[in-house]
Amino acid sequence: MVHRRTHEMAVSAGRSRTQITHSDYLRARRELTGESEFSRQDSVLDGAVK
Repeated sequence: MVHRRTHEMAVSAGRSRTQITHSDYLRARRELTGESEFSRQDSVLDGAVK
């Protein structure tokens, strides 16, 4: 399901469905799991502080 959404994102960005990027994958995963951009950034910052 994540892979299908990743391919859709590549096409909507004007690329071939085989020209996916890592950011396409991360965004698709966030959309499908319900993780917000804020919670992702917060977890990154928490890891940098330790």
